Amino acid sequence: MKGMRTVGYLVTHEKAEKHLTPALRQRLQQGGIQVEHLNVDTALDEQAHLAAVVHKGVGNADMERRIAEFQAAHTSVPIIDPVARVRPLHDRATMLGALGGGGITILAPHDETERRSVLVRSPPQVVLPEGVSCAQALDTLDAAGLQLPLVAKPRFAGQPGSHGLALVRDLAGLQALVLGGPDAPLRPPLLLQQFVEHGSTLTKVYVAGAGVVAVQRSSLDSSQIAGDGLVAVSRVSKFPASALPPYPLPLPPMLQRPQSEQQQDSLPQQQQQQQRTQNKRL
Repeated sequence: MKGMRTVGYLVTHEKAEKHLTPALRQRLQQGGIQVEHLNVDTALDEQAHLAAVVHKGVGNADMERRIAEFQAAHTSVPIIDPVARVRPLHDRATMLGALGGGGITILAPHDETERRSVLVRSPPQVVLPEGVSCAQALDTLDAAGLQLPLVAKPRFAGQPGSHGLALVRDLAGLQALVLGGPDAPLRPPLLLQQFVEHGSTLTKVYVAGAGVVAVQRSSLDSSQIAGDGLVAVSRVSKFPASALPPYPLPLPPMLQRPQSEQQQDSLPQQQQQQQRTQNKRL
């Protein structure tokens, strides 16, 4: 199509059917972009006409190899995202490395009258490798200062079952997790994180270029934490979600929804003043 840029999307048929919806294709075409699905069997060396290649190939050795070969032959075609930069995010032992220790501090923009900051850090965590014994697991937890209850996750993302989640409520639950068995929800290698009370609510922040969208999602509650043993938990990403209001509680301005200023402008003047007062108190 004349005047359109073509972006290759290298994914399996299943993911293409899930993500490349007619609505998305139409939205992209409005922006001058058409998407060409590159199946895992597509010969990448014939795709030099592409403006960019978007992929979900990390974790698939064959796809990673083909992406690397294509990139070497067509250095001017951007690969989104570079495999070497994505790979650390597929290992949950390293994906939060920047947030370990003291974490990082996010500052509000310089033009804010009262600059605020938010400290972002990850919960303490340890890795349980394959073949670990109960005694070794306990020693690892003690050395890291982790205490029950714990959240257990598969170590590696992008693989079957990688979205699994389980709560380790007590020592019996830890033993069941380590020993495995036909009914075990997860098996090593695993990541164990300290459970942190968070009001049964998660705030997920999506960033695409200059666009930032914040969404609140229901999460684990006290009734799931109470009890004993090991319990599997449904994917948190399937829990109910809702967009944040113009002034979400703990978030600084740069993490608010991009539409917040427009929504604020449409409010009556008295209500705008009330919300500004509320925001200053926070």
